[in-house]
Amino acid sequence: MARKPYLPNPGDVYWVEAVVFYDYDPKPRRPVLVIGVLRPTSEGIAVVTRTTDLASNGVYSAADPSLGLNKPGVWVYKKYARSSLWMFPLVKRRGAVSVAELEAVKARFSL
Repeated sequence: MARKPYLPNPGDVYWVEAVVFYDYDPKPRRPVLVIGVLRPTSEGIAVVTRTTDLASNGVYSAADPSLGLNKPGVWVYKKYARSSLWMFPLVKRRGAVSVAELEAVKARFSL
């Protein structure tokens, strides 16, 4: 059975392969928080990547093993992902953050 792309929900955390990003990413896969779905056929999916470098400027994110986030971190870089590649196994949904965390990230990254 062929895999088909689908659109994620804002607030969901995914572990994604770097190939889905429009720009370069130094890590082969990383956690992202979906903050918006833009015109899916052209602009893609707005996400924010997470780092465990707590000195980074962004929105704090507590450790949450249920989301695959085993250490505290920071939502730090807004990126865009190709909606045409948003499919398993390139993206793996882990769950959702709280509404408060999603709103803080959206406010910080102007979406």
